[in-house]
Amino acid sequence: VRKLQFQEIELLTRDKKNVMLCGDFNIFKGLKELNPLLQNTNLKLMNNASTFPSYDPKHPLDLFVGSDNIRVISHKVLPLTISDHSGVIIEIET
Repeated sequence: VRKLQFQEIELLTRDKKNVMLCGDFNIFKGLKELNPLLQNTNLKLMNNASTFPSYDPKHPLDLFVGSDNIRVISHKVLPLTISDHSGVIIEIET
């Protein structure tokens, strides 16, 4: 299923100049799960801070993936336990 999802993302982003994807990627087996997506597109991982579970973050699940022409200025994981995931703020420059 993940392979099909990444193929769909590749199709949706193929001809776009500025792309930013963000969300819960559920990559419990590690960041290497993103390799097929990153190898087949001009997208790059923009953060990898641990966000799950919010009370003791150990897994980088909530990620930003964007076009290689987008530069990350800063990113921060918010120390909140309102949800099971910590929130993330990212500041970018295109």
